[in-house]
Amino acid sequence: MRQALPAPDSPAAIRAALDRIGLTRADVYDAFLGRLDEVGAVVDFLARVAPDARDVLDVGCGTGRLLPRLAERFPGRVEGLEPDADYADAARARGGVVRGVGLEALDDADRWDLLVLANGPLVYLTDADARARALRRAWAALRPGGALVVDAPNFLRFLRFYQAPAPQTATVRGVTCQRAPGHAWDFHDALWVHQDHLTLTAPDGTTARYRERFTFAMLPAPGLRAEVRAAGFADLQTFTGWHAVAPGRHEGVRLLLVARRPR
Repeated sequence: MRQALPAPDSPAAIRAALDRIGLTRADVYDAFLGRLDEVGAVVDFLARVAPDARDVLDVGCGTGRLLPRLAERFPGRVEGLEPDADYADAARARGGVVRGVGLEALDDADRWDLLVLANGPLVYLTDADARARALRRAWAALRPGGALVVDAPNFLRFLRFYQAPAPQTATVRGVTCQRAPGHAWDFHDALWVHQDHLTLTAPDGTTARYRERFTFAMLPAPGLRAEVRAAGFADLQTFTGWHAVAPGRHEGVRLLLVARRPR
C-alpha cells in the first residue's frame, strides 16, 4: 500500500451511526456520488450506440439514478441489478424494478438487448476469474446482436496525475454531511482502495461519524478490452466519455467501451 488507512467501521456500526442521524447510506451516496447531472448524457449515449434496443438491464444500478430515464427512452422492459441492499431499496423507491444481486449472479438467457455497467460495477469484482465468469453471464443474458456498455475509472491515469481528494460538504434533509476521502493502492494485487470518513451533524447538534471502504481492481484499458473479448464479445469500440458521438481512444479519466454479442 502507498499509505496506511485507518480501519473502516463494520456495516453494523455504520448503520447505527446513520440511524442516530436519520439518514441511510443511499442518502449519503446520492449526496456525493449520485452524479444526477450526467444522467441525460448517459441515456443519450446509450440510445446512440443501441438505437434499436428495447429491453435494458442496468447492472450495478446503485440508487437507481438511471432507471426512470431508461424507462422513458427505451420501449421494452427496464430492470436493475444491485447487490447492496440499501442502494437497491432506494432504487425501488424511485420506482425501479430491481433484483438484489450482482452481475456474477445473473442467470438470464437471451433476454436483453442492452446491458449497462455504468460507474464501475465490473471493477468491484477484484478477482480476474470472477470478472471472467460475470462477463460470460452478461454474454449469455444478451440476445444475439445485443450491446454491452462498460464504464470504469481509468486508474492508470489517476495514478499518473494523482492529487489527494479534497474534503466535500453536502446537506441532506437538514443534516450537514462532511466527507473526507482517502486513497491507498496495492501494486502487487493491482487494487485501488477508496475510503470515506463521514461526519454527519443534525440540526440539533447530534453528530455521528463512520469510515467506509471500497476496493476496486485497477483494470487497465488493454486488460478491459481483453477480458471483454475473451468472454465472446465482438465489435469493440472505445469512447472518451458519455458525450462522445464517435469512438475515441481511452486516454481520459473514464474507460468507456461498447461491445456486442455476435449474431
